[in-house]
Amino acid sequence: MHGTGTIKNDAMEAKAVSALCGSEVSVGSTKRFTGHTLGAAGAIEAGLCWLLLSELNHDKRLPVNKNNGENDATLNKIKLSKGGAVKDINMCLSNSFAFGGSNISLVIGKSIE
Repeated sequence: MHGTGTIKNDAMEAKAVSALCGSEVSVGSTKRFTGHTLGAAGAIEAGLCWLLLSELNHDKRLPVNKNNGENDATLNKIKLSKGGAVKDINMCLSNSFAFGGSNISLVIGKSIE
């Protein structure tokens, strides 16, 4: 998730992700690692998604999503990642919602044979 930490952006992103993915897909944000990288944000997140899907992630671990420990009950229900291993990671969705309406969602997936 883009993870702005602002009331309106978090509400709209939770609504969109919940509608698309439901409440059982693990989600999180990488912004705490990268900050505001502006034009490079999409490329950095694409690289992080690739790492999650690659053989370098041999334990199939998801990163921990950091927050204050409280989920906002007014937001659509989403499953914030608590880290740990999952059965498999086949697809990764990167959302970049930014300045001046420069918005994109990128889906990266493994080749399934």
